[in-house]
Amino acid sequence: MGVFDKKSKETRRKDPKHIRLMRLGLWKLAKRFRLRERIGKANQWCEQHKGRTASFTMGALLISLAAGVLTSLLEGDEEHEPRFDSIAIVSPMFNGMRRIQENKDYQVSQVEKMTMRGKEIKHELDSLVNIPLKSHDDSVQIVIKYKQLEMIVRNLENNNK
Repeated sequence: MGVFDKKSKETRRKDPKHIRLMRLGLWKLAKRFRLRERIGKANQWCEQHKGRTASFTMGALLISLAAGVLTSLLEGDEEHEPRFDSIAIVSPMFNGMRRIQENKDYQVSQVEKMTMRGKEIKHELDSLVNIPLKSHDDSVQIVIKYKQLEMIVRNLENNNK
């Protein structure tokens, strides 16, 4: 919830008292120091002097970097042990992710095998259907292969859902 969000008066009246008081205090400070006018002038100056603005920004960043390096070097006398207490042990999570990936790869390989088996059965079924004079065994094989092919297609459709 932003302090300076534009809201209707009814909605602002429903805000907690400390939010209203803070908003009023910040508005008075901004009015007293004419922040809006000063920000406008600063933006105009930045538009006119883009190179200087970039230089000042880079300089400020370099100074803060140098100050950070100096403070870390000056405090380097003491041996600071890194705190790993708050870091969770991640090896079980990685093992779980590895197991999930292995199961997924296994499932994909099974689907590929089932697809290949379905193609083989379809080829065998087509060759059995194309026989002009079929024996009783041929008819039984056609029915069996057709049922197998139906089951494979059903499983593949369920896999895709």
